[in-house]
This record gives sequence, structure tokens and C-alpha cells, in this order.
Amino acid sequence: MIPINSILHGCSLFSQVVFRQIPILLASAMILAACAPPEPESDEYQEPPIPEIYLGSSRYFSIISSIWTTASTTFRFRTGDIRGLYHISLSNSSAADVGWAIVPENDGETGGAFCNTHPDSSDENCATGVLEPNQSYLIYVNNHSSFNNASGTILITFISEATLLNPDTPTSVAMEAGARHYYQIIPDDHWVVNTISITSAQSAMYGDLYSTDYNQYKSQDFTLNEHLSMNMTPGQGYILEVIEKTFQAASYEITLSRSGEVVPLTMGVSASGTIPPYGDPLVPAKAFFKFDSKPLLTGAPGEEYFYKVSLTGVGTDVQWMARDEFFVGNPLIWCDNITGVGDEICNIIFGHADISTPQPPSSPMYLEVFHYDDVSSTPFDILVEEFPVPELATGDTANYNIGAGGFRYFKFTTEEYVGYDFKLTNTQSNLAFYFVSSYGDSMVPTFTCDNVTSGAGDEICSWPDYYQSKTLIIMVEELDGVAGTFDFTIQKVFSFN
Repeated sequence: MIPINSILHGCSLFSQVVFRQIPILLASAMILAACAPPEPESDEYQEPPIPEIYLGSSRYFSIISSIWTTASTTFRFRTGDIRGLYHISLSNSSAADVGWAIVPENDGETGGAFCNTHPDSSDENCATGVLEPNQSYLIYVNNHSSFNNASGTILITFISEATLLNPDTPTSVAMEAGARHYYQIIPDDHWVVNTISITSAQSAMYGDLYSTDYNQYKSQDFTLNEHLSMNMTPGQGYILEVIEKTFQAASYEITLSRSGEVVPLTMGVSASGTIPPYGDPLVPAKAFFKFDSKPLLTGAPGEEYFYKVSLTGVGTDVQWMARDEFFVGNPLIWCDNITGVGDEICNIIFGHADISTPQPPSSPMYLEVFHYDDVSSTPFDILVEEFPVPELATGDTANYNIGAGGFRYFKFTTEEYVGYDFKLTNTQSNLAFYFVSSYGDSMVPTFTCDNVTSGAGDEICSWPDYYQSKTLIIMVEELDGVAGTFDFTIQKVFSFN
């Protein structure tokens, strides 16, 4: 480090030389410039300002591709005094797959809508959903291609509020040439399927139906008076955009109808149902039910249950699915054990909940029943039964019932570096037990104990992974088709602790 006295001395010598050579005012300026302390350098990175985009004015975008992540560029948009819908158009002039997302600026990256309806280099044109007045929103233009750079323009226009569609209320509408009309659908939890019908159309019309977060999207050409149906989630907003394609004034009639009634089930009480036949575009060939479920097995501590669903009395090939979301997303279980005519009986064991997240004390479970018959309706009986899953302790022996071809489930937590024997005794038919995974939807056994291949007999096996502590889900299965009882015991046989 240079001593401050040296710096001052250098400045003094410099001033003496300069004063002898040039005018005083110029010399003074040079001295101040030479001797002024340097500006402090900041270690903080300064983000460049986010460019603003204004209503009705397009802006150019250019995004370099990335093989590691979705590359994007950001714009800020401020709404006016009116609460309503906006339309964002991306005109894509590149070979990249582009899309957009819009989120409230003060909410980080949550609570918004996104649009990526075409997985190619097409333009992306979607409504935003309702935006609040006098708010600031961030619009992310995304390049979903790994190797193609993206470029084009973005344009925002105001739509105003969408017209609310009321069920079973046909409405006649006049439409200007090339116009776009917007409708809002608000689903409830009593019906699964919402169907929009456009009839008496005087020109070629196209419709896009989507949830305002764009997790669901369907399109339909209404030129031939077609129908557009979607399973809709209660509490989620849905927007229908109707586009006149031939650029001539026209009129049409629009109707919202609902079908697929959700029937509540009472635990332990059999109910009757009917699957409608195929062929009616307004009525799905499915039956829908729901029941209140307690926490399913996840490996988390606490009292948990499994559920046995019996679909019986059928006259054709049927199957059913269970979900913990309102008839959307992947099922927890798909029950289709019988090829051809036969009862479909399965257990619902594991839920979608993460094991680190406590489950609610009660939540709805949704059942969807369908068949392969193209012509006739299918009557059936359905029964849901609830069974608690006991937590076992070392050394305890208990007697349990098991149905013909049935299952029983238990939980047990091992200690680290402790060996155990698991004993299934006093059986009245051929039984086996398994350790099954408690993660996700899988029921694939991670360990099988089935030493007796026919008839009654004890099943005794040792815990192979004694070096770790783990919560086990134990499944006992009856293999002979004979109802009976059994004893189950867990014994500690050694410990390295």
C-alpha cells in the first residue's frame, strides 16, 4: 500500500510543475482530477432495468437457446384502471418453440398464467386470465428449444371481462368479421364434464378452451357444429376463446351443458350405479363417485388407513381409477385385474402426499368407473371399506383376520444395526408377506417372504437390511382364496448397538 504522505507529496510536486507551465485555472482542474480520491468500487452486481411493454405497442425479443435450461427474457407490464382480460400474442419469426408466462411482480413466480399451446415454431396467442387494475406484472418470454435461437415480437391487447356462460342457457350471438369472443366457465364439484356447443354457425369458427393457468387446454373447429368438452377442476378459472376465421360477419348460438354427476359414497354402504353407453357427445360413458378418506400410507408417522373398493355385479368388462384430485392428473391406482366380465376389487394404499408433508385428517377421494361396451349401459354395485393400518412393536403377537384373496397392511420401524425375524404363523391357508415401497404410486415389493408355495404353513424371514433404520410397510396376501386368520410377530434377534 502507498503511504498517504507520498500521495500528497506527489500531488504537491505536480502542482508546482503545472503552475509554471499553463494558466492557473486549467492547472487547478488538472490538479483536482489527478489528486481526487478514487470512487469506491461496488461488489454488488447491478441488474439491468426490466424493459416496459405498453398496451397496443409491440416489442421485439431475441433469446439465445440453452441446452441446460429454458432461456427467457423479461418484460414489465402495468395494467390500467379496469379489471379484465388481456391477450398476449407472440409473433415468432424463428425456428424455436416459444411461449410466455405472466405473474404478479410482487408475488415472485407464482399465481400467474402461461401459454405454450404449440410445441413447435408456431405463434403463441392466449388470453391472460383476469388481471387486477393498477398492478405490475412480469411477462417471461421463454425459448423452449435447446438449439434454436428465438426472435419475434410481443403484443398485448385489452379484451375486457369475459362473458359468463350459465349452464343450459342457449345464447344467440352476433359476431363481427375476424372477431374474437371470450367466455368464462366456472365449474362446481357436482359435475365433472363441461361441454360447450356452438350451433347455427354462419361461418368457419374455431375455439380454444383452457384453464387460466394453462394446465389444461383443448381446441375445436366449430365449423360443423361440433362440441368441446373438458373435465374441469372446481375453483379453477376457464376461458373459451371463439375466433371467426373467414373474416366475414356471422352469428352463432352457444350453450354450456354439464354431465358426469359426482355421487357421494358412504363408507361401508353399498351403492348402485350405471355407466352410460358410448355415442352421446354430451354424456361421458363413465360413472363418477367420491368419498371422504383419512390419511393414506406415506411412511409418515400417525394413524393411517387403506381402502378397499369393490366393483361387483357387472355384466361387461369394467375398470376403475382412483384420484386424490378432482378427476384430473395421474390416478393413484388403476384397477383392471379381470380381462373380460368380472368383479374389479382393489385396494387404495398410497397417496400422492410427500412423506415430509403432513396429510389432512380428511380429504376427498375420487373414483372414475368406465367400461369397454360400445352399445349398452352397464349397471354395477360399488362398495368402499376402510381399514386402519396398525403400527407393530417388537415382541408383540396378535391375531388378525384376512379375507379370501385379501390383503392386510402393517407398519414397523426398524432400529439401526438391529436384526429382526418376521413370523407369520398359525395360518389357515397359503399366505405370503412383502415389504412394499411407500413412495409414489408403486406397490412393487422390495422384499418377499413366500417359502410355503401351497396350503397353510408358517412364513418366517429375517430383515436383510439390519444396518439401517427404516419404516417398513408390510403387506400380507392370501393366495388360496380361503378366508381365515393368522398370527404375526416381530422378534429382535441381535443388536450391534
